[in-house]
Amino acid sequence: MDPISLFAQVLHDARRHLKFNILEIGAREIHAEEESFYRLLTLFPVSSIAAFEPDEALCARQNETPRDGVTYFPFALGRTEETRAFYNTEDAMCSSLYKPDGEVLDRYNNMEVARVKTVSSVNTTSLDHFTSGHDLDFVDFIKIDIQGASWTYSRAVRLRCKMYSPS
Repeated sequence: MDPISLFAQVLHDARRHLKFNILEIGAREIHAEEESFYRLLTLFPVSSIAAFEPDEALCARQNETPRDGVTYFPFALGRTEETRAFYNTEDAMCSSLYKPDGEVLDRYNNMEVARVKTVSSVNTTSLDHFTSGHDLDFVDFIKIDIQGASWTYSRAVRLRCKMYSPS
């Protein structure tokens, strides 16, 4: 059993009625297997996942048949509410708010998947704006998989956590 599933099972055995608010930043499905943290929805059915997928067409398809407890939102989380350039790459899983560096890609084999195919625009919203607009007083878990923006975004999350942590 993977560590997340084991953790979830231990929590379930101790406290069956817990509710978790989970953010999935970067909700594009890459593998046929479900992400392991989705097991929390089975063990704690009042929990929810707010999943962010900036590809509006994909997000609409995801919302047609979502798993119970999951809602997909067609924007990216960012520093603030704004419209930003979005770099669509040869393989969509490599697309990002940050332009891939062609010189770096040239140094490695099989990196054509990360080459920019088109540039579009996406709407971004801040974590504070999203949580206040969706009655999320707290977030228990955050999964981040956002191609190059993880470090930038995790800094913003740490600042928010520091602001709300007990003295």
